[in-house]
Amino acid sequence: MKKQQEAVGWNISRRHAMMLALGALAPLSIVDSLISQAHAAGKTEIKLAIGDAQVKETLDPALSEITNSHVVVGVVYDHLVRYDATYKLTPHLAERWEPNSDATEWTFYLRKDVKWHDGRPFTAADVEYTIRRLIDKNVGSDLFARLAPSIDPKRIVVKNDHEISIGLLRPDAFLPLTFGTRQSAIVPTGFETRTTDLSKAIGCGPFKLVSYSPGKGWEAVRNDEYYGGASKIERIRVSVIPEQATKLQAVVAGDFDACDAIQPSLARTIEGNSKVKLARLTADRMMCIAMDSTQKPFNDPRVQMAIKRAIDRKKLLDLSYLGYGEVSNDIPVPPTDPLYPSDVDHSQDIELSKKLLAEAGYPNGIDIELGTSESFGGMVDLAVAFAGIVAPAGIRVTVKQHPPSTYWDQVWLHGAMYVTYWTTRHAADRLPITYGEDSHVNESRFKSPKLHELVAGALATLDEAKQKSLFQEALRLVAEESGLIVPFFIDKLWVAQSAFDLRVSLETQVDLANSSFS
Repeated sequence: MKKQQEAVGWNISRRHAMMLALGALAPLSIVDSLISQAHAAGKTEIKLAIGDAQVKETLDPALSEITNSHVVVGVVYDHLVRYDATYKLTPHLAERWEPNSDATEWTFYLRKDVKWHDGRPFTAADVEYTIRRLIDKNVGSDLFARLAPSIDPKRIVVKNDHEISIGLLRPDAFLPLTFGTRQSAIVPTGFETRTTDLSKAIGCGPFKLVSYSPGKGWEAVRNDEYYGGASKIERIRVSVIPEQATKLQAVVAGDFDACDAIQPSLARTIEGNSKVKLARLTADRMMCIAMDSTQKPFNDPRVQMAIKRAIDRKKLLDLSYLGYGEVSNDIPVPPTDPLYPSDVDHSQDIELSKKLLAEAGYPNGIDIELGTSESFGGMVDLAVAFAGIVAPAGIRVTVKQHPPSTYWDQVWLHGAMYVTYWTTRHAADRLPITYGEDSHVNESRFKSPKLHELVAGALATLDEAKQKSLFQEALRLVAEESGLIVPFFIDKLWVAQSAFDLRVSLETQVDLANSSFS
């Protein structure tokens, strides 16, 4: 994202004075923008409009799954480590970490200057408690399928207040990377699962929650004792506005400083508007259509592949997201990822699609229903465009739109076929979470002992060439055999006031602690 030039020394309150300073021929839109920046200088409160939220949200980071909870996790809690778009790790609550010789044990050395929001010191006991929650199936975290096969609960050892060792059931060279995901945010000992109680949602991040209403909004104030230094922002106010155009207009009108992702068709409406700008997260989202392989007709692999091969993926990306993204052949990592296997070809083949349907018992085509929602920008456009694109193959799609407030509770993981999405992650995390047999968020209900074997092998070796070979074989496997359609990865398009330097983040969407007004 291009950083806006700072407005220095502005102290002009009248439009006429600004025009004189700039010259009478300056476009009024530029004048308005500079006036807006002048007013914003020194502002310390952020007002966000977020559409991707639900009424059954909690303050439990282990269960964070949609944008609103991502943002809460990013400001209230903290992690042992964080990673950037290239998966480079940086220390946070852990100052350093090291494996033993065969990566069957990791030791983390923790910061000594961290306090919880209630004043208690942060210790290794909190890390132990957090890890045990993540490998407890009853907690229900997405990370269970990733971490439970690796971590030996009998060998999590607190050596002292600032050192913890984690013994493993199998070698795992990627364990620190997983501790950078939002669901692995550290919580204090005794934290209650699925809590919505502010008094129990204690973090050690850069902001403290002061109010929280699921599906409506929340408010947080700066943590002046944050070990990383106090943010320039003093207060964050978030309002949930599900309707895409409404939340965008709220930012354009100046009522809000930013909003979460909008659909690209709306992004085009603000081109040339100097009052606002796009904050773009490149290849941030893996857009998907899930087919539940336990429900008819998707329990037949031929039907799954017929639908995959009926899609013109570039056309679908252009129609639903105006080309803001990268086409994928059902591979769950972006094409720019070094692990992406380029030899998989799921380009459109209408005749092959018809042939597969006929073999599956549908010589005259097939009727299916596709669920979608406005919860996330472009999901409805994707469903409608998909229906039109696959029609020539005899695939007759009825698009059913659901309310954003209930979509993730009533359709996701329940419907036979629906639009969904995932945050971009490393294959070491994406494969077991999205396709693992023990994962409760395995949308396609994919089962494959071979996948488990390949992922375990990749985690176990420190040889990068061998890691790549095993991960690529696993990625090919899920592309060819699972019921999850991955037509493309998209750029996530947040919108912000021109004077607001909104920092974006792969795992928590935005980095509000390091955002500021110019």
